[in-house]
Amino acid sequence: MVPIARLRTATYVSGTLSHSWQAISSSGSSIEQKGMINASKTISLTAMQLMTNPDVLIKAKEELINQRGLDFVYKPLLADRELPLDYRN
Repeated sequence: MVPIARLRTATYVSGTLSHSWQAISSSGSSIEQKGMINASKTISLTAMQLMTNPDVLIKAKEELINQRGLDFVYKPLLADRELPLDYRN
């Protein structure tokens, strides 16, 4: 497991539902383009800061270890269980 970050930016008019025809119709609009440019700048600058300042990465890893505890053991969801449904039968 690794620390993650999430980014949300407006690419269509506020109040529009995702995956609706209103959201799709804004494809290529100035709102969408500005939102995508804003997101790409934010992601790029964040990556640049992480690469040029390793102390931030060290602090993030320390915070992750503190949050999940020293005795944390990763267990995959499927592990040794049978699949709930076999489409081949």
